[in-house]
Amino acid sequence: MAIISETSDAGVNSRVFPSEERRSDGPIASYRPAIPQPYWEKVRPFVLNIMNDAEPLLSKDDALQTMSVLTRFGLWVWQSAGLELTREVVFRNELIEECFSHLFASLTSNTLSTYRSRLRMLQRVLRELDDGDVRLNSRPFKGASALPPYSEKELVAFRSWARGQNTHSKRRDAQLLLALGAGAGLTTEDLVRLKTDDVLIDEDGVLLEVKGRRARKVPVLREWEALIVDAVQDIGLGRPLFGVQRTSYNNNCVSSFIARSTGRGPKPSLPRLRATWICYHLSHGTPIVNLRRASGTDGLEGFNRYLPFLGDPDLWDFRQTLRRSGDDQ
Repeated sequence: MAIISETSDAGVNSRVFPSEERRSDGPIASYRPAIPQPYWEKVRPFVLNIMNDAEPLLSKDDALQTMSVLTRFGLWVWQSAGLELTREVVFRNELIEECFSHLFASLTSNTLSTYRSRLRMLQRVLRELDDGDVRLNSRPFKGASALPPYSEKELVAFRSWARGQNTHSKRRDAQLLLALGAGAGLTTEDLVRLKTDDVLIDEDGVLLEVKGRRARKVPVLREWEALIVDAVQDIGLGRPLFGVQRTSYNNNCVSSFIARSTGRGPKPSLPRLRATWICYHLSHGTPIVNLRRASGTDGLEGFNRYLPFLGDPDLWDFRQTLRRSGDDQ
């Protein structure tokens, strides 16, 4: 029976195998990722941990291709989504689909199908692999669940990250990313299509006219309005609001911007900024019909996923809200 010990490296679950039990000539040993070395060092323990379990069930070519997909996915989870690299977190169905909506959005349908099948295969391997020699130390995988919202402390840190970018245009885009995500709950598809002409600024605040599949109007939270107003005045009319130099609507521009931005700490994830916006409105009593309309969702069921992140309401406010009559409102 193999002797295995569990260690942790900067929050990344890592299984340490005795050197004589590692394959020194296999595809894992020969793999060279197409990402910068400092990034590889961040995700390497997690990737090797997974691949050491999966490799015996894969051909050499399959192992190399699967490892490449897993490396890119793990880097996105750590760098863009800002989440911990653990099996329980990374292999959630919700997170895999978020990644395909952002990092892999520009790939062909055949390539997308291949990438998705490889990640799903790893899910199955990690669920089923328990042969008495190598035992997973993880809990059963959960079904689709919502990404957690950011805390106030994290949002303050992201504001500092945005102000710390090394050019004026990058600072503006970083601040817009926060304002359009945490302040309006936009998705990547919404954000890349937004132009300065789609921003209405009047005495009632800032209203965004979102185009595309989920066309709608979205009022911006007051605390984020100024960043959008300043950006519109800076850029001028008729141009993209985020990434003013862009000539296409490639969804990858958001994840690429985040990946290239300066700063060593966690970086914001647009899906989690949207989750923060949704949770804010749910916890502050925004009528659910209005929130559904502004969020662009098809029904109300999707909001149930965010309920675990909401604290218990204040008893007085809870009673008064449910006691209120139409005249009171």
